[in-house]
Parts: sequence; structure tokens; C-alpha cells
Amino acid sequence: MRQPSAPLDSICPPVRVCEPERRRSDIPTGDLLGHVRAVIAETGCTMLLIERSVRVGGTSIRIDAVYPDGSRSKGIARSGDPAMRAVCHAADAMLRQLSELLPSGLNDRTGVLSDGTGVLFSLDQPSVMTADWLGAVFAGTVPCFALSPSATSGLLASLLAPQQCGRAH
Repeated sequence: MRQPSAPLDSICPPVRVCEPERRRSDIPTGDLLGHVRAVIAETGCTMLLIERSVRVGGTSIRIDAVYPDGSRSKGIARSGDPAMRAVCHAADAMLRQLSELLPSGLNDRTGVLSDGTGVLFSLDQPSVMTADWLGAVFAGTVPCFALSPSATSGLLASLLAPQQCGRAH
């Protein structure tokens, strides 16, 4: 019989508390990006939505996979896969530091979007699991910035690039 896994707080290494003057661009994303690339390669998705939620009972990490056709698999972190577990640990460490920079009340649900080459975050809507967050990012109504720059050929780079508008007559 499979043993239940320990709560995330008991298995993740402690994270150093951020200094208040620390800028968001100082949040380390390197560990997360490597693990996200591995999960993307395994699952065939193009991006991961990753969110850390703090509740009375503890902390949880939720990961949704976004596929090339726009479909989404919710809650893929429950798989128990070692690569997924590595993403959870790296995400918890990074998102904990990021949430400490947010005002109280906005920091109980903090998330990012990653294509494995870069990491996007929205200060206006830090929770990536809210209704149609991803659609709003694609439409440009939820402003995001890069915690880590995306590869120029990556999907996230195209989300941050200024849109070229043309008129057909």
C-alpha cells in the first residue's frame, strides 16, 4: 500500500526570508526553469501554470499543464512523478520568496506561468488559477512581467512582445 506523502512544508527545504527592499527581479528562477523543462518534455505540454496557496492547514502547490491546442490539464502535480516533485519543491521556494514581497492579502495565492525558458508573473493578479487568467494574459488585459527572460523563440516572449496591429481594407 502506498504511503501518503508528507505535507509540502515538511518536505521542502527552508527558504531564506526576503529583505523588504529586495526587487522582484532578484527572485531566483533557475532551479524552477530546469525542472519545468523536464516536465514539459515528459508531458508534451507547452507551458505550466504554477500556484502556491497558503491555507490554515499548510501550503500546497497546484500545477496545470497547458497544451499546444490551448487545452489544459488541471492539478497534474498529484502524479507523484519525481520530475513533478522537483518542480513543486523549486516552485515552493521561489513563490514563497515572491509572496513575501506582495502586500498582505495578495500573498496567500501566488503563481507564475512558465514555458521552461522564462517565468511570467502578474502583480495585478498574482493568482494564476483565477477564472480565465491565462486567456486574459493572451488578450493583454492582465499585464505580466518576466521574472526570468524567456528565450526569443519561446511562447512567453511572444506574450510580452508588443502586438503589431494592421488594418485590412
